[in-house]
Amino acid sequence: MTYASGYDVIVCGSGSNHLILSALLARRGVNLLLLSTSNGKRFGRDGYQFPDEYPLFVDFGPDGILGEVFADIDIPFSYLKGEEQLFRDLSPAFQVVLPDYRIDIFKEEEDLLDELCRELREEDGQIISLFNEVNRINSLIDDNGEPSLYRKIKALAKRISLSGKNGRNILNRFNPSARLIGFLDVLSLVFYGIGIAELDALRFFSILRMLKGGGRSVKGGIEILTDLLVKKIRSEGGEFYDGDIDGFQIRRNRITGIKTSRGDLFDCKAVVMESDKAKEDNKIAKQKRFSFYFGVDAGFIPSPMADYLLLTRDYSKAVQADNLLMLSLSPSGDLRWAPADKRLITVSTLIPSSQILSDSYLDGLKDSVLANLIWLMPFSGGHIEFIGDDLTFGRVKEKTANPLSSLSADPKNLHLIEDGSPAWIRTSEDLKASYKIADQILDKI
Repeated sequence: MTYASGYDVIVCGSGSNHLILSALLARRGVNLLLLSTSNGKRFGRDGYQFPDEYPLFVDFGPDGILGEVFADIDIPFSYLKGEEQLFRDLSPAFQVVLPDYRIDIFKEEEDLLDELCRELREEDGQIISLFNEVNRINSLIDDNGEPSLYRKIKALAKRISLSGKNGRNILNRFNPSARLIGFLDVLSLVFYGIGIAELDALRFFSILRMLKGGGRSVKGGIEILTDLLVKKIRSEGGEFYDGDIDGFQIRRNRITGIKTSRGDLFDCKAVVMESDKAKEDNKIAKQKRFSFYFGVDAGFIPSPMADYLLLTRDYSKAVQADNLLMLSLSPSGDLRWAPADKRLITVSTLIPSSQILSDSYLDGLKDSVLANLIWLMPFSGGHIEFIGDDLTFGRVKEKTANPLSSLSADPKNLHLIEDGSPAWIRTSEDLKASYKIADQILDKI
């Protein structure tokens, strides 16, 4: 393929956030090049197929920001609803499993409230009061007249004085029990990478707002969404380049070109990259994800078990980033992921970035994961098949120097996608960030 010598924007990366941002820019007529080494490629073994990503989309209702994005990039709304819909509604969206209870996260507020009050009976008064406060904040968000959710929340921050308050400050008004705090701590860690005590007030409210948006997964897996976005980017004139970034061409604190690992140089006016500079307090961003893959006879999946679960690996420890397990089940009867009468189970955990993946460490981690699976699915021990892990499938890459580390200062035309969440979950926050970056780029090029 022949490439142009220069572009308005070069986007480095091929995750769903990068593709959505690229589609937004291409639709607006931006001359764009997307650098990537993969686009939702599958890998598999023994009749099982494992997607490059297998995420849960939370708070992505077709009437919310998801519908807004699809309309903005001119993808037919029929992809969101009807027989050919792209997304599969989940109810419950996922479960949170803690030592003495599990919470089904239902889409409808009434069902979610009933579930919380049923499982946490002693805290029902606290929960109802908390939901009433969330609804009060939501009404202010919805009634402020701004056209988009991102701008509504931004305007709300100016109208309501929440400075100096965090999630724990707000919770203390409702006399929360340790069990309620533990539940919210898990959600806070997964969505934002920090505990509830460290979460600012607006993000605390946004967690409960997001839960009310329900959960969705992509029918056929993330590569179906990837293919759709890639086609849209190409149709709008965007180009793709199979290769990694190797360095920058800098002039007067601006990036004027990108050097690739294949020796090519592309001039540009702006660059988008995923930040490797984790926020100081983001516990998730300081970990690396590692996944195990299991097959199980479908008949041994208990009916109350949701397709997506969050649980703690070791209940003797406090809730913390490297003690979380994130479990996803392939859709029942879907032969794209598992042989007939089987289900694929992907279990992801977070381990310290400095951890050496020795055989003894991984064997111990696998035994811990397997014990949790058997606890979740009683009598299934002899029917769970270990298929492999990220090391088995060559998905563990040695850390290489990030080109960002070579920069002495942040160039004025460098835009960073900060992603501290595990790859398996996507929220409306991601789309709001994509809109924000798109607006910043359009203002400057």
